[in-house]
Amino acid sequence: MQPNHAIESKEDLLKHFGSSKKLEILDLEQMENLLKMNVPPEVWEDASNRNLLSFGQEFVQETKEFKFNGRRIEYIYLISFLTNLTELDLSKNYISDISSISKLKNLKNLYLSCNRIEDISALQHLPDLIHLYLSYNNLTSYTLALPHLVELLLSGNKLQNKSGLQHLPKLKDLHLYATETTDLRTIPHQLFNLKVIFSIEQYYRNIISFQLHRFVKFKLRLQQIAIKYYASQILHLTNRIKYF
Repeated sequence: MQPNHAIESKEDLLKHFGSSKKLEILDLEQMENLLKMNVPPEVWEDASNRNLLSFGQEFVQETKEFKFNGRRIEYIYLISFLTNLTELDLSKNYISDISSISKLKNLKNLYLSCNRIEDISALQHLPDLIHLYLSYNNLTSYTLALPHLVELLLSGNKLQNKSGLQHLPKLKDLHLYATETTDLRTIPHQLFNLKVIFSIEQYYRNIISFQLHRFVKFKLRLQQIAIKYYASQILHLTNRIKYF
C-alpha cells in the first residue's frame, strides 16, 4: 500500500483485509501506512449494514484480539465491525470518542490508557469486561457498574466523582496513583478488601495513616517531598504490601 493510498470502495476493504482466513489476532503496531488511509464514511456505513462479504466475512467473524497501540490514531471506525473481539488494545493514541466500542459485547480485556478520553459511558454496555485500563486520560468521574470487572486502572486522572466504584462486586485490583483521589474517606467501604495502589505526591497530601488502616492490603507510591512527610507514618502499618 502506498502511503497516500485512499480506500474508496468496499472492494478496497476486501483487498486489504478480506482475504484473511480464520484470523484470530490482528496486531497492527508496525503498520505505519494504515494511519494514512482515508476511508470515506459511506464505506464504513455499508460494512456496518451487515454486508459482511464486502469487508471479508472471515476477518470480521474470527478476529479475537486487536492491537493497535502507540500509533497516534484519533478515530476508530473499524472497531465496531469486529464484534467477536475479546481483547482490544488502543493505548497510547489520540482517541477521544470511544462510542463505537459499545458494540463489542464480547470484550473482556480493554486497554485505553494514555488517550484523550473524557466520556466512558459507552463502556457501560460491555458487561463482560474483566480488565479495564483507563489510566492517563481526561476523566473526572467513574460511574460504570461492571459486574465482572476484576482489574481497573484509573491512575493519572483527576477524578471527582467515584460513585461507580461501589458497583464493582468482583473488583480485586484498583490503581489510583497520580490522581487527586488521595483522601481515602471518599473511597466506598466496599473496596476495603481490594489490593489498592495509591500515591502521595508533592501536591496531594490529604492521605493520612489512620485511613490506610481501613484497607486489608495496599501498595503506596511515595514521590518527591511526600517521603519526608509520610514515610515514618506508614512503616508500622502491617497491611501494606509494598511502598516505593
